Amino acid sequence: YQDERFRLARVALMTVFIATSLFGIFTLWPAIQSAAPVVFGSETRDEYLTRTLDVYPAQMYMNDHLPLKARVLFCGDTRGFYLNRKYAWGDYGHNVEFSRKFSSVDDLIAYLKSRGVTHMMINFHFYPPRGKGTELVYRAIDECRFARIFPVDGSGAVGVYEVR
Repeated sequence: YQDERFRLARVALMTVFIATSLFGIFTLWPAIQSAAPVVFGSETRDEYLTRTLDVYPAQMYMNDHLPLKARVLFCGDTRGFYLNRKYAWGDYGHNVEFSRKFSSVDDLIAYLKSRGVTHMMINFHFYPPRGKGTELVYRAIDECRFARIFPVDGSGAVGVYEVR
């Protein structure tokens, strides 16, 4: 009688385990498919990260080209794991140090420089459009006070700017 009870419990537990595994595989299939090439060696780590992480090429550029003492302000993004330079978050709500109102582009630039900011990385996928409290940043770009240095052709949603 007890052996039968344990057998039923084993079957029930095995059924739950198999169902949970299948559900996990089904729901994670897109991530599994995306990671499989790098896991099995048909794609390099850099190729994988370039394909799946939009800020990765910009951060690799900064690692290769910015001075070691550079300080980068992130706008529209908080992901700095692959950047080997000091950085701060610049979006409202992420960092009160940079969540101030400025009267002009000159005022904004002077403040950034006083905080040691030498460059900006802006992810336009997540950065608010012009006129949503971001007018001075867009004006600084238009006036080349934030000079785009990556990508040089101006393409892509993630740009790196030198603060001038």
